[in-house]
This record gives sequence, C-alpha cells and structure tokens, in this order.
Amino acid sequence: MKGRPDVLEKIKFLTNKTPSYLVFWVTQNCNAFCPFCFNYEENAKKNFDLKIDEIDKIARSLPHLKYLTLGGGEPSLRKDLPDIITPFVEHSGLQMCTIVTNGYLWERMVGYVREICQRHPKLGINVGVSIDFIGQAHDDIRRLDGCYEGSIKLIEAIKELRKEHSNVMVGAGGVYSAATASSILETGKYIIENYKIPYSMSFIRGLVEDMDLKAVDPDHYYSVAREILELQKTVMPFTTIDGPFRYALEEMAVDAIYKVAKNDEHTVNCTAGRKSVVLESNGRLRLCELLPDHFGNVRDNDFNIPAMLEAAEARPVIDKVRSEKCRCTWECFNRASIVYDAKKWPRLLATGLNRAVRATQV
Repeated sequence: MKGRPDVLEKIKFLTNKTPSYLVFWVTQNCNAFCPFCFNYEENAKKNFDLKIDEIDKIARSLPHLKYLTLGGGEPSLRKDLPDIITPFVEHSGLQMCTIVTNGYLWERMVGYVREICQRHPKLGINVGVSIDFIGQAHDDIRRLDGCYEGSIKLIEAIKELRKEHSNVMVGAGGVYSAATASSILETGKYIIENYKIPYSMSFIRGLVEDMDLKAVDPDHYYSVAREILELQKTVMPFTTIDGPFRYALEEMAVDAIYKVAKNDEHTVNCTAGRKSVVLESNGRLRLCELLPDHFGNVRDNDFNIPAMLEAAEARPVIDKVRSEKCRCTWECFNRASIVYDAKKWPRLLATGLNRAVRATQV
C-alpha cells in the first residue's frame, strides 16, 4: 500500500489475474437443520477441516483477495475462526470479510469478531445474521431452539461493538422459499425498522432437503425484493464512498436473479473459476456452490489455487461457464460477476451516483 491512494487500492482487484473473491466453507459442522439448505448433504458428512497452517499456504497463493466469505456449516463452531482470517490479511491483502452465521452461539461469535477487529483494524468486517422469521417460527424451521434469540442478541452486540470498531458492520438476511414467501417482507421490515440494519433475501437454491420449498413465484419474489430494497434506503450508508454503489449492486443482482428464475434468461457473464471460487472445508476447490464441478483438493496440489485453475484439465470446466452461458440465482456470484462486467458499469455508476446525490438532499 506504500503511497497508493486508498481508492486505487480498493479497485485494483479489477485487473487482478487471480481470483479476488473466495467463498470458504470453514466447516461442514452445523447446529441447525434447515430444510432449505443447499449444503445439507455435505454438512452430514464427516470432514477433516483445513488446519491453520494449511490455510496459511492457501493465502500465500492468492496475491490479492478483495473479498472473503466464511460460511459452512456454521462458522462459529470453529474455535480458531480469528486465526483463519489472519493469513488472508497478511498474505493476500484481504480488504473485506463476511462471516455468515445463524447467531445461536452469539457470545462466542461476538468474542471472535472483537478479536478480529483488534487484530485487523483496517479490514472491513461484515457479520451476516440469518433470520427467516420473527420469533419461534424461526427456531422451528431451523430446528434449533433459541436460534432467534441468539440472532437478535448478536445483532445488538455487534452494533455495540461498532462504537469501538468502525470497521465492523452487521446485517441480516433470510431465505426466500415457499415457507417464507408470505411473511419475509414483514420480517425484513421488522428487522430494518427496529434494529436499523440492512436486511436482504437469498433466493432458495440447489438440492435442498425439502424440494417443495422451491415452489415459489418469481414475480412475487421480485415484488418483495424491490420493496425490501426500498426499505434498505433508510439504513444503507450512502454517505460513504462505496455505500451508494453497494445499493446499486444489490438492485442489479435482484434484476438478474429475477430474470433467471422467471425466464431462465442469461444477463450476467459469470466469473466462476476466473475471479471467484469456492473452497470446501476439506480442501476441495469448487467452481461454485451449485455445480458439482471441482478442480481437485488443495491438499494434493501444494495448496496453490491459481495453479489449480491454470491446469490443463481445469480449462474445459472454466470455459463452459461462458460457452454455456451459465446462470443461476446465487446472489454472491451474481454480484461479483456484475462488478467484473464492464458493460454493467454505466448502470452501476449511474445508479450509485444518483443514490449518493439524493442522500445529500435528504
């Protein structure tokens, strides 16, 4: 970072030739049993999670990591969670990390986040708390009593922690499914209005335990998603340099997901395997969360992710994403792919700037 303006540091990932976005399932262990989880089969298997020294080698192979998402399973079940992040900060120049959690072990998670903030004061940290319903219905669908209470306590504690560490944020989100479709707007409204944090929806995806939950109306999804976006305006940080563009990105991702769900329409050139990859807790490197394609295990490849992606056998897997116009409803890779698509930049900039100007007029 020597002499480099902060804004240039933030956008240099756009020219990086290696992946700048990593989704890392840090463990397949989970204390909830959600019928809409795309990962429920993997979570039921016995896995041998990557150790810190192995993660350190992986981080050294990635010269510039813009964004890291830690999921699973339930990340709070790893007792070394802060140690997982450190190698990516020290060796990969990590700028932003999201930890997705059900909030049940809220006290443990608060301790982890506090330690991460203290170790890495320049790292942007976002805690994403899962909330599908308000109250007991949330515990019922996740089959984990006390989960809703833990989620709320975690939100309140991270908001309090933010008074000491401005680099930490907290948001909530729920899965849009046949079970939540009729109530998720009210859930989002309640969370936004009462806790003053963003709330977002994830479109149900993948092979879930209860496939009937995938029987949803794309038009209804789009209507609810747009209403939640409107509510987001009251809590999104539009006065920061990137706040307005985060909102614009959310808006564009919702549009793309709707078109896939409604008409199987391809509107985003996916960057899976090029700029974004998924790492399982046992070391298997995947193209994405939804497709079975993988590149082998990092344990068998010197923990070198770029080398694995550059291998001759990896090229057909990566190339088919473009040739077959791969498309899905997964928010994370849709957002990442929009950012890398120069054809999307005019709308992204226009929407973001418009939102920034309007924020100054309030």
